[in-house]
Amino acid sequence: MNKTKDMEKKVVVVSEDFVNIYRHFNVYDQIDKVNKLSEREKYLLLMACIDLHSEDDPVVTHNLSGFKPELEELDNMLADSKYVSDNITELINETGDYIETDNIVDSTGKKLPDPFSKDEVRDLKISLIDGENLNN
Repeated sequence: MNKTKDMEKKVVVVSEDFVNIYRHFNVYDQIDKVNKLSEREKYLLLMACIDLHSEDDPVVTHNLSGFKPELEELDNMLADSKYVSDNITELINETGDYIETDNIVDSTGKKLPDPFSKDEVRDLKISLIDGENLNN
């Protein structure tokens, strides 16, 4: 086996819906939108949000609260539990050890952006009040 090849991280392409939900996960309620994703993207999104969004943010906490069973499965995986669902096993096989979120890209190959800052969230919420489209 070639260790260099084994250590290479696999690029994981996600949908535009995934990216939009991820980007707005700390802005407003995303639970209904997450539930419309495939199981693969739902687990991948939850892992990315756990890794990249602030757990102290009340909007993030609210959005994660809608997925307690899925989060328990991810917690089992992170704790090296022998119980891992088929969804988790498939994602591990696709992404590398555990569920690697560093190489998630959109359909154009762009990596996930950093979560919005507090100031950006404020501006987005004002835009939402003003009726602007937040899907960008």
